[in-house]
Amino acid sequence: METREQLLAAVRAGVDRAAAGDTSAVLAEAACAEAHHLARCMTGPSDLQAAHVLGRWHHVRASVLPHAAAGPDRDAALRFFPNCCSG
Repeated sequence: METREQLLAAVRAGVDRAAAGDTSAVLAEAACAEAHHLARCMTGPSDLQAAHVLGRWHHVRASVLPHAAAGPDRDAALRFFPNCCSG
């Protein structure tokens, strides 16, 4: 089983690859499993690193999915971003 740090690095790398054009980095089943596992490994609402990476992951995923299928990822991005953007 991967550690939180390994998952954080893997999901962050996937976001970067997707932003560079490799959409499989956020659409593949393995990528989804890593992101979901990272969400389960979060240490709580104050885990700003994981919240930011997961917010970005869901945002990028929503941007590459067809509009009709992107709703759950848009909603998830909005749930994660307030954790890392509130003051």
